[in-house]
Amino acid sequence: MSHLLSTGVAALTLTLLAGCEPKDTAERVDLVPARAAGSQGPGGFCIRDSQGLSVRVRNQSNIDALQVTQTRVRFETGAVVTLPTAPMPGGSFAVTGPFPIPAGCFNPDCGFEITVNVTGTLPNEVSGNNTESGICIG
Repeated sequence: MSHLLSTGVAALTLTLLAGCEPKDTAERVDLVPARAAGSQGPGGFCIRDSQGLSVRVRNQSNIDALQVTQTRVRFETGAVVTLPTAPMPGGSFAVTGPFPIPAGCFNPDCGFEITVNVTGTLPNEVSGNNTESGICIG
C-alpha cells in the first residue's frame, strides 16, 4: 500500500510540475501613447495647438527609460514625422512634439497613428502596446 501511495504522490507531483513553466518575472520598460488627462477614445490623443500635434508618452512601468527614444506620427494623408522623446523615469510622462499637421489632413477630420519607441531603442521594452490611433475633429 505504501508503494501505491508513493507512486500516486509522485504522479500527482509530476502532473502539477508539468504545468509550471518558468516565467520571465523581470519587469521591463513599457512606453505607451497616452491620452490627455480625463479623455477617452481616439479623440483623447488629439492634443494640438497652432504649432501642431503633441504626443504624450507614458512610461507605465517602474523602470526608468534612460535613453532617448523615437516617436512617430503617421497622418492619414501619408505624411510621416518622427521626433525624439526624452528619457523618463518609471511612472512618468513626456510630451513630444509638436508634430506639424499636414495641409489637407482635416477633410473633415484628421486621423493619425502614434507609435512610441518606433526604432526599438529600448530593446527589452514591452511590445504590442506601442501604437494607438487618434483623430482630431475638424
